[in-house]
Amino acid sequence: MLRFFPPIARGALLAVLVAGAAACGTSGRDLRAPDANAVSPTRSTSSTSTTLTLPSIGASLKLTSPAFASGGTIPAEYSCTGPSPALAWSGVPADTKELVLIVTDPTADEFVHWAVTGIPPTDGSVAKGAVPAGGTQLLNSSGRLGWTGPCPPTGSLHDYQFTLLALPAPSAIAPNTPIKDAVAQLRAKGTDRLSVLTGSFQLGGSAGTGTAPTGTGTAPRSPGSATSTKGTTK
Repeated sequence: MLRFFPPIARGALLAVLVAGAAACGTSGRDLRAPDANAVSPTRSTSSTSTTLTLPSIGASLKLTSPAFASGGTIPAEYSCTGPSPALAWSGVPADTKELVLIVTDPTADEFVHWAVTGIPPTDGSVAKGAVPAGGTQLLNSSGRLGWTGPCPPTGSLHDYQFTLLALPAPSAIAPNTPIKDAVAQLRAKGTDRLSVLTGSFQLGGSAGTGTAPTGTGTAPRSPGSATSTKGTTK
């Protein structure tokens, strides 16, 4: 084919063909040794991490009283032989089978002032001096059925805990179970399903306290069993 071109043209054409052949010898994707001074480009990436924190099942449960704020002073009206304070509760977990109310005095070796089982598992309230509807009262540490008000020795400040438990199963406390054992069993069933309302009380000796409705002194504190009666009020 080159014979049809003049000598000079044939030389130029040969040079072009040789250059083209050299160019076609690679696809441009051949592996080559990296340059020693080459720097790899930085790839922009983004990542996120999410920490899932599961709240306690009883986190929404809340027990309150219109008579006193949590951490405040319990009015003298409710001490010794006085009535139980009004209470209200909300945020009961959906899988709750039974509510239990327990009032204790940690200052006096967990003396039990009130224990009520069998409360329906719904938001609700109880009036002053009344028993929660459907509830069953147990004998308290004084050996009395129902509520025994705060009545510490004169001048001694005691703290009281009103605990509401949202049990995932019926309480099933056996008859004649000593009250402290009954309370321990109930608490074990609702370890992370509770709300605590606290209050303090002192008979005489300082501002913010008062005199018991009928006399002063310490209420009888004999141990009692868990015999129960429905709907009984003090």
